[in-house]
Amino acid sequence: MTRRILALVIIVIGMPVAAAGAPSAARREAATELLHTINLERAMDSGSTAMADAMIQQNPMLGPYRDVIQKWASTFMTWQNLGPKYVDLYADSFTADELRQMNAFYKTPVGQKALTLMPEMMRRGARFSMDVAQQHLGELQQMIRARAAELTKLSKQSSERTQSKPSKPSTPQ
Repeated sequence: MTRRILALVIIVIGMPVAAAGAPSAARREAATELLHTINLERAMDSGSTAMADAMIQQNPMLGPYRDVIQKWASTFMTWQNLGPKYVDLYADSFTADELRQMNAFYKTPVGQKALTLMPEMMRRGARFSMDVAQQHLGELQQMIRARAAELTKLSKQSSERTQSKPSKPSTPQ
């Protein structure tokens, strides 16, 4: 899904750090350069298949609509539509110097390796995260049942208090 692709980009670059004030032209320029270095435009343009796959994996009933989802994504989830928003996001989140430092890193062989390996690493990480989540699904269900019982009890107590309050007699006017 788009959120997965976008989340990957955010994770690859790092968690944004708030930077004070409106972004300067230097910050916007540095953000644009960084996004070009990490090939975000190419990733977005080729992401329609990945987005369709992710949506269908989450909801297999969408399988017959793969081509429609891909067409929609390739039409609307584009660099032209989203690129300026990403520039703003990074220009708002980092200083020009921080953006230049990240850009310098991603231009190195290690930075390029990180960009190359990160999508597969994220897929593998998601897989083992899901495995652990499934192993402990029973605990989650038990915790949810306990909270549901707690909320039911609180709701009943609140309802009983409301019903047991004597109503105030109306005063004649």
